[in-house]
Amino acid sequence: AVWMQLVSLGLYMGYIPFNCIFFERLIATFRISGNVGFLIYFADAFGYLGSVTVMLIKEFIQLKLNWSEFYSYGVVIGSLLGIAGVLFSYRYFRTRYYSSKV
Repeated sequence: AVWMQLVSLGLYMGYIPFNCIFFERLIATFRISGNVGFLIYFADAFGYLGSVTVMLIKEFIQLKLNWSEFYSYGVVIGSLLGIAGVLFSYRYFRTRYYSSKV
């Protein structure tokens, strides 16, 4: 149970820089008029969607896993998707940033 709490703490500690610093710098870098509120709301909405999806999968798909196994698989899959997403975003925004510096 301790590792579940540590993983959750790690997820939250990764969530803070992306929601606060990263989104704010993204808006400033591309000189988008507006504030970070919508992006934070959008990220939070996906977090809530993830929670609901976990409950629906566990309830209706009838996986024969206990919560620890389900959480473990979710952490591994989520980590791999998160790393791939960050690498893709880095490449996309780096290309876009340097192509707009004419």
